[in-house]
Amino acid sequence: MIRKKFFPPDDLTDDNQEHQRIRNEAMGQIEYVEAEPELSYKEVRQAFERTHLKKAPGHDELTGKVCLTMFYVRPDNMQILFNKCIQLGYFPKIWKVAKMV
Repeated sequence: MIRKKFFPPDDLTDDNQEHQRIRNEAMGQIEYVEAEPELSYKEVRQAFERTHLKKAPGHDELTGKVCLTMFYVRPDNMQILFNKCIQLGYFPKIWKVAKMV
């Protein structure tokens, strides 16, 4: 479910002229670099365990406690999610926005 929301399939038929221009321009600028190594289970676990559980949630409304619980329930999915973010070089913008309280 999370994967489908944050990583929808890339449908070229949905591109308008501006999207096609950007896609064509970007394809000419691709620099191939060695892939980053995948995050291990231990690295992902350590990152989740460093989460501040009492901090207010961000715009995604997920508290540190909810995130840690998601990891404990499905660590494999969380590891896949973060490795896919690194592989694609994309992290959802909502994860980067702080909510001022």
